[in-house]
Amino acid sequence: MVSILNKGNRVAINGKLVNRSYEDKAGRKRYATEVYANQFINLTPATQKDNLPF
Repeated sequence: MVSILNKGNRVAINGKLVNRSYEDKAGRKRYATEVYANQFINLTPATQKDNLPF
């Protein structure tokens, strides 16, 4: 499988953020934010993809 994105690529994401809470095994309340992406666009030009500093 070919990777579409690499570390350092700039992307635009269309979707929503979902915040939720839960209790861990120790009984502490934890919070999580999840990204539900409907669509994403790679904004890094093809000429810069090979020259990323990462």
